Amino acid sequence: MNRCLLLSGSLLALAVSGCGSPSPSAHTTSTPVVTVTPAGWTTTPFNTFTAASVQHPRAWRFVPPPPPTPAPWGTVGYFTNQTPHNPCVTTKSGGVTAVSCRGPISTLSPGGVIVTVSGSQFVPNNRAGRTDTVVDGQRVEIKVYAATQDCPAGATATETLKAYPPTPGRSPAGSLSEFDIDVCYNASGSPGLATEVDRLVRGVRFH
Repeated sequence: MNRCLLLSGSLLALAVSGCGSPSPSAHTTSTPVVTVTPAGWTTTPFNTFTAASVQHPRAWRFVPPPPPTPAPWGTVGYFTNQTPHNPCVTTKSGGVTAVSCRGPISTLSPGGVIVTVSGSQFVPNNRAGRTDTVVDGQRVEIKVYAATQDCPAGATATETLKAYPPTPGRSPAGSLSEFDIDVCYNASGSPGLATEVDRLVRGVRFH
C-alpha cells in the first residue's frame, strides 16, 4: 500500500464515443452510465493523471496528504471514520531536524476504517493476469486479504482495487495511470463493515 496521489479541486469529464464492433477488451456504451449514490453517501472526484470518483459515507473525513505535495503521483489523500492525527512526526538529533510522514491513523478501533487513494503514471509493460473483474467498464484487480503490515494496528482485513486506465490526452500505448484504492478496516463488532467497504471499492467511477 503506501502508494500516493494528489487531490485536485476540478473534475475532468471525458466524453468517449465509438463506432463499429468493439474488441473483447474495449468498453463501449450507447447511453451514459447512471450511478445512484447510496443514501447517506457522497462522491469525491479525483483528477491528476486520471479522472475518477470515489463514493463513500458522507460522515467519513477526508484527510489531505501531507506536504510537500507529490505530483503527478503519490497519495491523493485518505478517508476515515476515526479522528485523524498529524501524519508527520518531527525529530531532532545532532542539530538535524527530520520529518517523517505516514498515514493519519495509527490504530484502528473496532469498526474503524482508513482508505488510502493513490496512484502513479508509468509506461505500460505486460500487465497480463493483473485484472480480474470490471468496475464501471474498466478492467480492474480487486483483492481481499487478511490485514498486512501496511495497515495500522488493529486492522483485521484489507481490500484493494488497482485500475490501469489510459492517461487523459495520451494514447493507450503511451503513458498510463495506476489508480489504487487501499482500505484497511477493523471489522470487530461490525458485521456489515466488509460489505460497506466492498461497496466503496466497487463504487469507483472513471470519467
